[in-house]
Amino acid sequence: LTLYEKRNLIQLEVQYGFGFILEQSDRIINEDYHAGISLAKKAHPYFQNAIDLTISNLKKNYPEIESWLLGEGFDIEFKKEDMFDLYWLAAGYGGSIKSSRGNPYEILNINKIKKVLYAALKTHPDWNYGAIYSAMMSYMISRPDLSGQALQDSIDRYYALSLDATDSLDASVFVIYAEGVDIKKQNKEDFIRRLELVKKIKTKSNKEFQIQNLLAQDRADWLL
Repeated sequence: LTLYEKRNLIQLEVQYGFGFILEQSDRIINEDYHAGISLAKKAHPYFQNAIDLTISNLKKNYPEIESWLLGEGFDIEFKKEDMFDLYWLAAGYGGSIKSSRGNPYEILNINKIKKVLYAALKTHPDWNYGAIYSAMMSYMISRPDLSGQALQDSIDRYYALSLDATDSLDASVFVIYAEGVDIKKQNKEDFIRRLELVKKIKTKSNKEFQIQNLLAQDRADWLL
């Protein structure tokens, strides 16, 4: 496969894993726990293959990438052309964690997500309409080592940066916040307001966000 073909496959596998398999798992797991877990596990190979492909891409210029991901004490200076692989590597790890449904071995990958996202922020934070900001928001929501006002301030910071970078046209940003913050805080009014706003975003006129907006609107309907 060429680099272009590999990157297309990486994006497709992660989007399919999240947007279709895990989405369906989320919808059935409360009614049929075992069926939901079984379905989630079917997404795992897609995320793992995406991870393997992105690492193979990065390995060409950074042969030490796997040691770096494990936290060995050295830095890598990434370049702007690495941003695609950094972003989708973090997304792949996120999907791998979620599809494992609590596997302690997979949860350790959250440290790799942290390394990758902070490296991406340092390299090119405004890449792809601020996609790294929304990824950071998701990461902050899932952080086990931060709580209280410090956690909320971090989430709100990346939420604001995401909205600014996308001109509030990326519906997935609102869904992430509604699920990660409004549900936990039981902010019903804000939850409904945010998801109703998602449904009003015009998908056809915003081609940069068309796929994630269609998926976000479908999820917003289900959440409401």
